[in-house]
Amino acid sequence: MPHKKTLRQFSYRLDEGPEEDNGEWKRACLLSLTFIMLLLGTVAATVLIVIFGLKSFSEYKPEESS
Repeated sequence: MPHKKTLRQFSYRLDEGPEEDNGEWKRACLLSLTFIMLLLGTVAATVLIVIFGLKSFSEYKPEESS
């Protein structure tokens, strides 16, 4: 039977590369950049929601009942 390549075996192969310290700081750098981008995206989405929410709230005029 042919050997099945699973995700776990593939990740082990990635870790079995040449013994260098470069892999660790690259991984840490990518993780921190990902976290920063997610944080910026969350802040941008919150700001847009607040701006459009205030804009629609200022345009709201309740109907007067007589």
